[in-house]
Amino acid sequence: MISMTFAMLFMLSILFIGIANPVFAQSPGTWIQKSDIGGAARARAVGFSIGDKGYLGTGTTAQGIKKDFWEYDPIADSWTQKADFGGAARSGAVGFSIGNKGYIGTGETDYPEYHVLKDFWEYDPAANSWTRKKDFGGSARCWSAGFATGNKGYIGTGINESYLKDFWEYDPLKNTWTRKAPYPGVKGSNLTAFSIGDKGYMGMSFNFYTNTWWQKDFYEYDPATNTWTRKANFGDGRRDWTAAFSIGTKGYVGTGMSSFDYKNDFWEYDPADNEWTEQAEFRGIERIGAIAFSIGGKGYIGTGEDYYGAYLNDFWEYTPDVTLLCKTPSTQSYTSITPVSAVLNWESSATALYYEIEYALAEGNGSAITKNAVSHNIEISNLLPNTLYSWHVKSICATDSFTSSDWSEMQYFTTEVLKVSGVAGATLSLYPNPVSENFLLHLKAAAYNDQTATIYLLNALGQAVYSVKDITANGEINQVITMPGTAASGWYIVRVVMSDQVIEQKLLYQK
Repeated sequence: MISMTFAMLFMLSILFIGIANPVFAQSPGTWIQKSDIGGAARARAVGFSIGDKGYLGTGTTAQGIKKDFWEYDPIADSWTQKADFGGAARSGAVGFSIGNKGYIGTGETDYPEYHVLKDFWEYDPAANSWTRKKDFGGSARCWSAGFATGNKGYIGTGINESYLKDFWEYDPLKNTWTRKAPYPGVKGSNLTAFSIGDKGYMGMSFNFYTNTWWQKDFYEYDPATNTWTRKANFGDGRRDWTAAFSIGTKGYVGTGMSSFDYKNDFWEYDPADNEWTEQAEFRGIERIGAIAFSIGGKGYIGTGEDYYGAYLNDFWEYTPDVTLLCKTPSTQSYTSITPVSAVLNWESSATALYYEIEYALAEGNGSAITKNAVSHNIEISNLLPNTLYSWHVKSICATDSFTSSDWSEMQYFTTEVLKVSGVAGATLSLYPNPVSENFLLHLKAAAYNDQTATIYLLNALGQAVYSVKDITANGEINQVITMPGTAASGWYIVRVVMSDQVIEQKLLYQK
């Protein structure tokens, strides 16, 4: 029985464990203690992040195994209790996120009696609800390893009546499990796991029946080819029950146990160089069974069990050397120029959470307009025709928006000349004009077909202060428009954009 095996292991640890004195290394990265976790102190819980929030739940506490579930807001540094995990209370489960959903499965429970589990659940943060999905494809187990990459989730290894090394892929769109190439290292439990880009990484299993018990081997998994590749051994040798996360193109691993010695060292793995580099030590006490996740450019470690067997509730934030990680976007360009819009492009940065773009009229007065983009391009609209604009972009690598790169070099583009109408006979009238509160827009297109038209109200800077979509019924639109309460007196442009033409008319607003 595994409960008896690990009871023996625990008794041996009491005899042999020594207390290590922490030495804080002068190496890259900094640790800051944050608010203690919500709920009871615990170990062997589940942690993952979705968007700009972190999530923690389940685990073993002094009061028993739990199923409570909590959300962490790094900006407010606060915890909010969410809907309890949908399955039975458990410990030693696996959790990860895919897109905007979280997933928890497998584990062990003591209700109504001890047994291992294989059920699998999806969490929707928007609805704050749990939905049971198809059971894990392998046998029931606990203390497995898992990660997500490429819109798929992966779970493997672990223990039930014996140690395991099978490996499975979960497809959330099909709600199916597919068996993949087994983990190539020693079968076991308590492995380290994380993903970087489109690759997964696992290593350092524990197996009571091997000569060394703890392992140090480390592997990369490529889902595209379903192959494992051996990588450099973990930087500090043999280890299990670590906490791990990734930020950008680097993986981070720390804490855990080696030869009954509890650890708080912390290491960075660079897949490009296949090297481990020691970082600033984790500032909490040595522990096993902690949770970890990353949000933007920061990593988080918390909870766990210390060498006395006490459960922990502290929570820490790690910031890497952001000068190296948060890179300035490069290779800027523009495409799809029209009289009123443009698409701005740049080379993406692997560590950017999102990008901040600033553009303005290159000549004359006017304040800059700021936009955010999550990908490496953005379409900006409501521009002035035949006008020179300047723009630049920077990477934002954390949710606090202060962890950012430098601005890129200033770039320029000119919008096309506006071809008003383009189809003879189109008319646009505004009544009354001048206007003091609201006015009637009447559009009569030359063509009588129905089509979508977008109506913009632009101020003197070319900024849209109002917009609405309408359909031309038999080529006509009649729309009553109320001037926005924030609009100042002065000249405005009413612009109607259709698929085959753009037509404008000046409007004088007098409050």
